[in-house]
Formats: sequence, structure tokens, C-alpha cells
Amino acid sequence: ENIENIQNFETIPDIRKLLKTYYTHEEQEEKVSAETVEDFVGMDYSEIMETEYPDLEWIIPDVLPQGLTGLSAKSGAGKTRLLNYIIANILHGGTVFDKYTLDKGQVLAIGLEDSPADWKARAKQMGFDKMPKGQCIIISMDDWKGETLGGVLEAKIERWLMKQTNPQLVLIDTYGSVAKRKGNKDTYFETVQELRPLRALAQKYKCCILLTHHNKKA
Repeated sequence: ENIENIQNFETIPDIRKLLKTYYTHEEQEEKVSAETVEDFVGMDYSEIMETEYPDLEWIIPDVLPQGLTGLSAKSGAGKTRLLNYIIANILHGGTVFDKYTLDKGQVLAIGLEDSPADWKARAKQMGFDKMPKGQCIIISMDDWKGETLGGVLEAKIERWLMKQTNPQLVLIDTYGSVAKRKGNKDTYFETVQELRPLRALAQKYKCCILLTHHNKKA
């Protein structure tokens, strides 16, 4: 009945045809069965056990591994101060936690909740008056151009990684600042898919990509 009424609108004469095509397509969707799908593709467990894999490498032994890593805590718990401490010691090849001497290397810090003045103040509080030149670039809230995950941000991170001699750490503080808006979609599935390119970059360049996240206070 509604379709009969719609066809009276001369400005959209093809609306009935469009609706008919839509509903016909819905009815003709491919039916899936065990006979029509392909087999799973994977590795036999015996083959996995016989394969030699490289040992896990660490930026900080037993604390911060290479690869994609997350750091989550309540706002104000001290995440940023801890990260400043780690970054400063990577740049200097210093010792952290009075135990681990770090491999000196380069850092990219996308710190979108702090200004350059905040970074300087924290460094001085930890006793660092200077930082090695050309070893760390900080993208603060004042510099950020709104890049988000999904192509542009990953490409710019890889562009930086390609130019380094010993990239150790890429910090993204916070994940929520660069995540795509997911609306009412399955956020778990979307997040897993969104982070896969970062994981691949960390593996390719043998560095740590560290994302921070604020836990809910409730």
C-alpha cells in the first residue's frame, strides 16, 4: 500500500523500482552451508612446535616488550610521569628502576594531553636539564593536526620509523584521542581491527608502540 502511494510522487518516479530491487536482493542473499564455504586455513600444531621463532625482545626487560602494548590506569595515577621517566632514559641510555640499563635510541611521543611546557617541567623535576638533539620528537596538543587511526596516522608513524637508526618507542597518549569514532558498532571488533596496522608496524621495525588509556572512574 505504501509503495502504491509513493509512486504518485512524480519527482521520484523510480522509487517503486528501487524498492522492488532492494527487497528482491534481500530475498536472494546467498545461503551459507557446509557445502559452500571453504575450509579453515591455519597451521598444524605439530608444525608450530617444529618452527623456530625469534625470542621476545624487550625495551625494558620483563616490563616493556617490543610490539604493540597498552598502559591503562585511572586519570591522575601517574602514567604520564612514568612515561616521561622511561623516555628520558631511553634517550640517554640510562638505568630505570635502579636495575635495567636501556638501549639508547629514538622516541616518537604523540602526547595529546600535554603542552611543551608540561614536558619540560616533568623533565626538570626528574633532574634532566637537557635532552639529546635529534633523538625524540614530541607531538603535543599544540602540534596535533587531528590525525586518527585508519590510514594517515599509521603512515606518518611509519614515515618517522623509516628515518631512524634505532627506534625504540612510539608513544600514543592517549588511544582515545586518535581512535576512530565507532558509534553503535561492535566496538571490540572495530578496535581489534583498528590496532592491527600498529601491531604490524611494531613487528616490522622491532620497536614498542605504546598506547595509553584512561580507566573509567566508576
